Amino acid sequence: MLTRLVNFFLPHGSRTRTYVARQKVRIKRHRVFAFDTRRYNTYRHIYYRTQIVPAVSETVKFSIVVPCFNTSVFYLNQLLDSVYAQKYSNWELILVDASSIDKISSQIELLSQNDTRVRYLKIINQGIAANTNVGIEAASGDYVCFLDHDDTLDPGALAENALVINKHPKADLIYSDEDKIDDSGEYYSNPHYKPGFSIDLLRSVNYITHFVVTRIDLVKEVGGIRLGFDGAQDYDFLLRIVDKTRHIYHIPKVLYHWRQAEGSTSRDFNLKKNV
Repeated sequence: MLTRLVNFFLPHGSRTRTYVARQKVRIKRHRVFAFDTRRYNTYRHIYYRTQIVPAVSETVKFSIVVPCFNTSVFYLNQLLDSVYAQKYSNWELILVDASSIDKISSQIELLSQNDTRVRYLKIINQGIAANTNVGIEAASGDYVCFLDHDDTLDPGALAENALVINKHPKADLIYSDEDKIDDSGEYYSNPHYKPGFSIDLLRSVNYITHFVVTRIDLVKEVGGIRLGFDGAQDYDFLLRIVDKTRHIYHIPKVLYHWRQAEGSTSRDFNLKKNV
C-alpha cells in the first residue's frame, strides 16, 4: 500500500529511483503505520500543488447532484470551490435545497449565482432519496455524479472520469478511491484504497461509497434512488445498477474527500440508524 501511496502522490518529474528505493526500505522496516498516519496529510498537500491532470476531450457532460439540507455555508463554500477548481469544465452542478431554515436557503441560492453552470432548486424536504431524485430528473448531462453537501472533490475528479469514458465509451459505472477531511477541510486522513470491482464483496459491504459516476440512461432505467431506503439509499442504488451492467471501472486514485463533520457517519458508522 505504501508503494502505491508514494507513486500516487509524487509528481512525475520527482519520482526518482532513489526516493522510491528509500521508501521501499522503510516498508521493510515495518514503518508503514508511521508513514500512513503521520505523513499522509503532508503528501496530500504536496500532490495538490504538483498534480498533473491528463489532457482529455470535453465531449462528455457531467451532472453533479448535491442534495442540501440546512447546509453550513462554510461547508458549501468549500464544496463549490472544489467544483470550480475542476480541470474539466463541461459540468453542471445541481443544488437541490430542502433546507427548513429560510436564511440558509437564501444563502445557498445566493452562492449558486456565482457560475451559470450551477442550478438551484428549492424543494420541500421529502427525504434524501426523493430529494436526490429531483436532481437526477433535472440533470442534462451524460453522466450523473453524487456529491454530499459537506464533502469536496479532488481538482482532477471529473477529468479522470472523462479519461476512463474516452477509453471505454460503454462505461456505465465508475468509482474511485477516497479519504477523509477534518471539519476545517485542511487535514486529510484515512485513505480508502479500493479493489477492482467485485460483486461478492459489494454484496457483503458497500466498499464503493464515493465517488460514484453513472451513465444517466442507466440511472433512469433502474428508477433512480429508491424510496424507503433512506440511510442506505446509495447501497441499494449500487446493487441495482451493477445488476444491469458489467461495464464497471475503478480509478485507483483519491478523488473524493469525505468530511468528518459532527454527526457524520464518516466519524461513527453507528450513526447510520436506518441501516
